[in-house]
Amino acid sequence: MTKKGRQRAKKKQQAQKKLPSLQAQRPPKEESPRQPLTQRKSWRIWLFRFVGVFIIPVLLLLGLELWLRVFDYGVPTGFTYTQEVDGQRRILSNPHFTWRFFPPQLAKEGSHFSRPLKKPPGTYRVFVFGGSAAQGAPAMAYGMTRILDTMLRDQYPGVDFDVINAAITAINSHVVLPIVRDCSQLEPDLFVVYLGNNEVVGPYGAGTIFSPLASSLSMIRAGIALKATRLGQLVSNTIGRIRGTNQTQPGNWGGMEMFLNNQVRADDPGMETVYRHFKRNLVDISGVAQRSDIPIIVSTVGVNLKDSAPFASLHRPEISEDDIKEWDRIVQEGGTLREEGKFQAAIERFLEAEKIDADYAALHFRLGRGYWAMGDFEQAKTRYVKARELDALRFRADTRINEIIRNVSGGKSEQGIHLVDASRVLEANSPENTPGNELFYEHVHMNFRGTYLVARTIFEQVQRVLPEWVSRHASERAVLSEQESGHRLAHTSWNRLMNARSILNLMQAPPFTNQLDTNRQVKALSERIEALQALYDSREGKREVLRQYKAALDTDGAHWSLHNGYAEYLYKGLNNAKEAEEHLRVVIKHCPQSALTLFLMGNVLSSQGKHDEAEEYYRKSLIYNPLSTSILSYFGTFLLQQGRPDPAIRYLEKAIEIDPLNAMAHSALGVALEQSDDPGSHRPPIWHLRKALDIDPSLIRARKNLVRHYTTETRKLITRGEDDRARELLRQAIELQPNATAARYNLAVLLNRKGDRKAALDQLSRVMWIDPNHREARRLFRRLSVAGR
Repeated sequence: MTKKGRQRAKKKQQAQKKLPSLQAQRPPKEESPRQPLTQRKSWRIWLFRFVGVFIIPVLLLLGLELWLRVFDYGVPTGFTYTQEVDGQRRILSNPHFTWRFFPPQLAKEGSHFSRPLKKPPGTYRVFVFGGSAAQGAPAMAYGMTRILDTMLRDQYPGVDFDVINAAITAINSHVVLPIVRDCSQLEPDLFVVYLGNNEVVGPYGAGTIFSPLASSLSMIRAGIALKATRLGQLVSNTIGRIRGTNQTQPGNWGGMEMFLNNQVRADDPGMETVYRHFKRNLVDISGVAQRSDIPIIVSTVGVNLKDSAPFASLHRPEISEDDIKEWDRIVQEGGTLREEGKFQAAIERFLEAEKIDADYAALHFRLGRGYWAMGDFEQAKTRYVKARELDALRFRADTRINEIIRNVSGGKSEQGIHLVDASRVLEANSPENTPGNELFYEHVHMNFRGTYLVARTIFEQVQRVLPEWVSRHASERAVLSEQESGHRLAHTSWNRLMNARSILNLMQAPPFTNQLDTNRQVKALSERIEALQALYDSREGKREVLRQYKAALDTDGAHWSLHNGYAEYLYKGLNNAKEAEEHLRVVIKHCPQSALTLFLMGNVLSSQGKHDEAEEYYRKSLIYNPLSTSILSYFGTFLLQQGRPDPAIRYLEKAIEIDPLNAMAHSALGVALEQSDDPGSHRPPIWHLRKALDIDPSLIRARKNLVRHYTTETRKLITRGEDDRARELLRQAIELQPNATAARYNLAVLLNRKGDRKAALDQLSRVMWIDPNHREARRLFRRLSVAGR
């Protein structure tokens, strides 16, 4: 180290020695309060965690939802949506609304409507909510909504009443609540609720085949809300594809038969959940009305007690096999005594059986009939009610349901909630206060008289809540009678006949065929159909139907739906497609989104040879109901008839994919595959033709298609020299269709070639008897006859 370097090092050491003393002379700095480093890091970490766990996923989900909407994935699921119709923006009922609650192929459509975005001045708007009984099954044209609308228009001629049918088949309170919420935004003036029959079998009920029961109502509502989003639809569809076809769920709407395996005991724990949910939903439905300052009328529900036996009965769980055998023996003895007219003795035997097992619903119905025959009507009603309470297929509202309605809605008129006790009104208008076939078609759907009574009871309550601006338009005339209401709605002999046939078809299938008195019911209904048919076929029958429709259409303020009923009668009843088309165009103007109406228009146009326009309407109907197997089958058959087998195959296969037991689609697909230039890897045509007949042996078209196929195949076999196989196919064809002249003629030719001239002559004789103008058969018959001499 140099001299200068040693000097610098020495100075540095001296300076370091002085540093502590200098620092001590300086005033101390005030230290700012600072969090420890670990605490500063902690809140930042939690912020990042919150953003990562909650904010980012929410933003991603919102982005995905927006992306799905932009690319039009899924369907809108609100009860209504807006769309431009004839240059005007309008509110339309949504045909896809129920997809949130039912598998799409099972979803039912409600009554369609179309309204301007703004309610016109001077309009009083009423919404009617509920299931099929409120909707008006079997014919909405004669439901309580239409009768109520007719009464209001007649009593208050200066007011434009807009009574909207917002009821849908198979729905319950879980579905009605979101409908009410949506309708509260459509400028309503009054809500009417007729609800309770489907609480067990509808979505989220204890006996449903749709969305399963859950104990938590909050979870149910969260699931419903999720399915309202496009993301929820994506998740649901993805899960469905992963699981594949649900073998326990039908591919097409199968009516009440679908619920046969979903029996529920009266003491099932799930029933308490059903009652709790129904009460909460009913309270919330009323709450929506109260918050929107809309008066609401809630009605109890009537059911058929006297003439509707239980659909399913179950023995008590702990009963032994020996007890069941003894019970069966005693009940059989009681049944024999009843048939002999020994009602008191029969009752005694049934009461003895009750000591062994009192849970069997049909036993109480037997007792009810016995007491009724003895004139003890009070005891009879008690037993009929007990039979309804124990019915394991719970399609009817029970006593507890109506009690909930009375408790929730009774005595609250000052709060805008008004109770109508339709159940007791129907009882009061029934023999011995026990409703039966006098007011009902079957178990819950009211005939015109029953519907009129409920509609009038609701009408009387509506009058009490009408605002002053409506009330001052009141007329002095009496309320429309049942007969007058029928005339205003064109409730003709033809419509009554169609309704009766519809009910008969219903009652000839399970679970009605399981009822104790099904034969008696079917016989009585068949006799009524014969009487209605005779009335319609009389000299004045058709003329009277036309007169009633024209009179109804000429009435001031006639509802547009009358055009729909008239169009159906013209087309189906009189084969007058041209005039039916004119009335259907009126209907489509009012409800352009009705798949059934568009489909009917396609049929009407097709029958007139307007094939291009018919195809347009068929395609429109599939936009609104793409999973309707009826529309898919008919459209596929239509394309096949137009000589377009390849596109027909696509629609027919879609129908079969949804409903593998669609006989019509199998029959048409077999023909389409025969005619296709490139059938690909499909099953052979003969498989589908045979499948169609296996499903429905009475399907005439399938039978003809199969016979024609056998005949065509025979020609190919003859060309190859396979005469034995050809003869076998022809015999099968003749067995299917004995009047098939082509098959008999070809068989005669083959039999003659084999040398069996006598058998050939027998076949030719049959051909000439069926068709005397069959030249080839006559020529061959003469030649064989001459050769045999």
